[in-house]
Amino acid sequence: MIRASRTVSRLVAPVAAVLGLLILWELVTRIFNIRAIALPRPSDVLAAIAADPGFFASNTWVTLAEAVLGLLIGFLAAAVAASLMAHSSLVERLSWPGIIILQSTPIVVLAPILLIWFGFGIWPKALIVALFVFVPFTTNMLTGLRSVDQDLLNVAGSVDASRFEVYRRLRIPHALADTFAAGRICVSLSLVGAVISEFYGGSTSGLGYQFRRALVSINPDTAWACIVILAGFGIVGTFAVLALESRVLHWHPAYRRENP
Repeated sequence: MIRASRTVSRLVAPVAAVLGLLILWELVTRIFNIRAIALPRPSDVLAAIAADPGFFASNTWVTLAEAVLGLLIGFLAAAVAASLMAHSSLVERLSWPGIIILQSTPIVVLAPILLIWFGFGIWPKALIVALFVFVPFTTNMLTGLRSVDQDLLNVAGSVDASRFEVYRRLRIPHALADTFAAGRICVSLSLVGAVISEFYGGSTSGLGYQFRRALVSINPDTAWACIVILAGFGIVGTFAVLALESRVLHWHPAYRRENP
């Protein structure tokens, strides 16, 4: 009963916060009579979504597919890179300059290049998303893989544990908390990357593409509808990661809760 009430409270609080924000937004636009072109009312935005749900659903699916595929590619690439760097100081020294260059380079300038290399399909957009999430995942995973207590490593060495066993039984569990922390950030970054890829990736569909079209055609309701949908999926994705994190890391000190 207590656990169920805690779960409900965790769900009710963010929902109440979002509803409160929408109500405040509606009141501000009405009280100050803000023009729709500057800031439409949320009621008008929701009405625009309800008027053509198929249009928004199809474009949302395109953007989500790009974001999820890119997030998966970036995660897997980061896992490989961080694992190699954690086991070899030489690999780490060779990798950091490339990671710093990647982090310092505006990723939007790479979109036309990826378009030339991979065409106009989903792959260049997914790769742009992967570039957005690669560095946060890599740095956090590396920190986690390196955070194993030296005494535990000594014990593992005393029983002749192989490097793979140490990696599987010690390094990966210690890296999970940092990986999930990166995941909470990268869920939103993946949506940002997908939208930006649709700006510059020769797209003909997707929320980013429709947002840009709405701005050009001065259609604020559609533009803000795209923003609201993206924000909604960002919130849902973040809480999904949090729920998975609390379930996977129930043994972690940060997630242990004493019974009252």
